[in-house]
Amino acid sequence: MISLRHINKLYHTGKSTLVALDDINLTIRKNEIFGILGKSGAGKSTLLRIVNLLERPTSGEVIVDNISLTTLSSRALRMHRQKIGMIFQHFNLLESRSLFDNVALPLEIQSCSKDVIDKKVSTLLELVGLADKHHHFPSELSGGQKQRVGIARALASHPAVLLCDEATSALDTESTQSILNLLKKINRELGLTILLITHELEVVKQVCDRVGVLHHGRLIEEDATVNIFARPKQLATQQLVQQALHFYSPNATDEGLTLKLTFIGDESEIPLISILVKQFDVTMNIRQALIEKIQDTTVGFTICQLTGAPLAIQQALQFIQSTAIQVEVLHGAI
Repeated sequence: MISLRHINKLYHTGKSTLVALDDINLTIRKNEIFGILGKSGAGKSTLLRIVNLLERPTSGEVIVDNISLTTLSSRALRMHRQKIGMIFQHFNLLESRSLFDNVALPLEIQSCSKDVIDKKVSTLLELVGLADKHHHFPSELSGGQKQRVGIARALASHPAVLLCDEATSALDTESTQSILNLLKKINRELGLTILLITHELEVVKQVCDRVGVLHHGRLIEEDATVNIFARPKQLATQQLVQQALHFYSPNATDEGLTLKLTFIGDESEIPLISILVKQFDVTMNIRQALIEKIQDTTVGFTICQLTGAPLAIQQALQFIQSTAIQVEVLHGAI
C-alpha cells in the first residue's frame, strides 16, 4: 500500500546541512495500522509529510497504492492526494464553520452536489459519534470532539490511507482512549490503512500492528508491536521501552545476579520461582513485576535477584535460558 524507497531529506542552511531523513526504506501493508515511534526531532513529522508529498524528499521514491507519487505532475498529484486523508495534533478546524461545514469542505472543493454532501457528512458525523452536533462550532467542543471532527473531515474524500500526525498528544487520557478506539474502528470497518506517528508508547501498544523506530533520521528497527516491546534489538528502542515502562534500575550494591525476564503469552504459566528454589537451591527476590496487554497478547516483565552459591546461580541461569523465557542480565557476574 505504501512503499518508501531510499528516502533522504536534507535541509541546507547557509554552509551547514541537516540530515532529517537518512535512506529510509519502509513498506506498509494494506489495511494495517503502522506506527512510527521516536523522540522529538527524530524525523517523524517529516517522514509523514513526505508520504503525501506535502514535503518532497531530496531523493528517493514514494509509492502509494502502486502509484509513484514522486513522478506525478502537480495536477495528478492533487487528484491522488484525495485518497490520502490526514489528521493533525491541533485539529486545524475552521472556527468560523460549523462541524457540518468543516467536514463538508473537502467535498465542496471537489464540487460535489448538495445531496451528496448532506448524505456523506451526516454518515461521517454518525460514524465518529457526533451525529447530534451538526450545527455546533469548534469553540463549543472538547479536544477529543474536535479530533473526531478532524477524522470525519479526513474521511470525507473516501481515502485509502489515513495519516495521523501526533493525533492524541494534545488530548487527556480519556479523550486519547476514545480516539484510539475510533481509529481501530475505522481501520476495521472501512479497511483503511493507517500510518501514525507518535512519541507515546501507550498509543503504539494499543493500536499498532507493526512499528518502526526512528532515531536521528534513520529507521533503526521495524517489527511487530509485541516484539518491539518484548524483544527490542536496538539500544535506542530498548531505552524508549525502559523509560515508558519505568523498569527498576539495579543498585551497585545488589547481591547475586539481577535479571530481567520477559514472558510472552503462555510462557507466564511456567512455575519458574518454584523450579529455581527447589531444583537449584537459589533465592529469587522479585524487585518488580509488570504485565502489559499489547493488542491481543499478554507480555510480562519481571526484574529479580538470584542469590546463592555461584555454581547454583549459574545452573539456574542456564535453566532459564533453556526455556522460551527471554532473560537479560542487568547486574552482577557469576
